[in-house]
Amino acid sequence: MGYDLYRADHPILRREGAVATEAPDDARYLRLDANAMERVREALANVGVLNESYLRPLVPAEGAERDRALRIQAPEGEGVPLFKLCFNDGAWLSERECPLAAAGLRAMLEATRAKLEPLEHERELFALLESFAVFCEGCAAAGGFFVH
Repeated sequence: MGYDLYRADHPILRREGAVATEAPDDARYLRLDANAMERVREALANVGVLNESYLRPLVPAEGAERDRALRIQAPEGEGVPLFKLCFNDGAWLSERECPLAAAGLRAMLEATRAKLEPLEHERELFALLESFAVFCEGCAAAGGFFVH
């Protein structure tokens, strides 16, 4: 079990948002296992990027209502709804939400590195958060990304 993150302009995404079974290895795709996504969520929560006040909407199986439910955004300045990073059902992080996530992670990483050198076991976490920030930055200019 894991999360396949596809940049909005990725050719593997079909018009209705369904995803093909193969996951190419390029800058428009990021794969996170369940543990890695949990670490990303924890870090984003710690820097105040996640908005936990949004309940996950009931998501219809298909159609325009499904797309609408998976594209809910918090008002400007209120962060990213947490549910978008908890399920792999096609939620969309918008081009407005991606820079919030990237900036929050980068600020945390820079502040931590300025105070101390990461220990060996922390370097893997830092690399994960850095790769997620880079992915979000790339997605910001390309329409966001979908979580499958």
